[in-house]
Amino acid sequence: MTNLLCLSLFCLVQDPDLSTPEKAAESFGRYRQSLHESMDLRKARQEAQRVGLERFTEEYRSRFEEKAKQADTAADEGRVLNMSRTIAAKTENADGTVTFDVRFDWKQKRRDAKSQELTEVERSQVERYVLIKVGDQWRVKEYFRSCTACSGSGVCWSCKGTGKEAENRDCQYCRGAKACSGCKGMKSEKVDPRSVGIFANAPEERPQWLSDLSTPKSAAEAFADLTRRRRHEEGLATLKITEGRVKALLPFLTPDQGKEVEVALANAVRKGRDMFSLFRTQSVEPEVKGASAVVILTTKYGSTMTFTDRLELKKVGEAWLVDSVAERCAACKSSGKCASCQGSGKAGEVACKSCKGTAACARCEGKGWVRRD
Repeated sequence: MTNLLCLSLFCLVQDPDLSTPEKAAESFGRYRQSLHESMDLRKARQEAQRVGLERFTEEYRSRFEEKAKQADTAADEGRVLNMSRTIAAKTENADGTVTFDVRFDWKQKRRDAKSQELTEVERSQVERYVLIKVGDQWRVKEYFRSCTACSGSGVCWSCKGTGKEAENRDCQYCRGAKACSGCKGMKSEKVDPRSVGIFANAPEERPQWLSDLSTPKSAAEAFADLTRRRRHEEGLATLKITEGRVKALLPFLTPDQGKEVEVALANAVRKGRDMFSLFRTQSVEPEVKGASAVVILTTKYGSTMTFTDRLELKKVGEAWLVDSVAERCAACKSSGKCASCQGSGKAGEVACKSCKGTAACARCEGKGWVRRD
């Protein structure tokens, strides 16, 4: 993890030149480009998910590696390639601020959903920076990026600017206005320059983790503790990455904005640690049949989030290992019945479109649980 963090921090802008508006805009654009190109948070999550794999069966690990390989392929195909940036426009404002439009151009691979053909497409995005002079340096007062809803086109993403839906009804998103409801047709959205994507839930000290796999119940409790441990490892890594990003961002901000960022980071860390301390798991007594067992786990994370998992365990040697993990089906609330027709299989006199007349939940296929391994 250390090499990953060092690399990610090295890629951020070091000692930016803020002596002129042009140099400040170029430096901030370089900082923004480093975030566009970064894969560090994804790698941190991926490494955290590999912690404790020895507690799973060989079949589970095989499925895990296959899914990880697919995720790596998708991430590699979607990554930013050959990004460049250009100052497209400069405007000196009456209040002494200077506005720059910075254009980012890059290439990205795209796979056709039908043919599965992989092609390389060109993409672009314009960001606007408003700079203000503080002492002898130029800082970022505010900035705008291309609207994420309409990709900077200004037209409604749902109706494609027609203002209409099926049967000539007004589009439910733009209400017939044709313009993007997110940016109101302005093509860009204002971003708080203090925003750094703070995420931190790691405690100050490393807890002692459970490792007893001698019984189905203890193995289930160890699995629940492993989930906590993975969040802990991810929290440690993302906190380091976030701290690096904050350190790189602070030189661009006004002193007041910088203080607010530091306070926001401290509050996020405290809140994350408070949530982590509320991590609680309850297990139902295992159903054991020979060398197999099923355990239901209910985990509360924080004060509002509750997760229910169904573990299938297998005895391998003297240890009980996790063979599959399923989550409670949110569509049918584990009833296994189609939520649209309430399990009748009909919608009036015709077959229910959701379950096609089977009466079973389409998401979990009537099982009440959805495998996530």
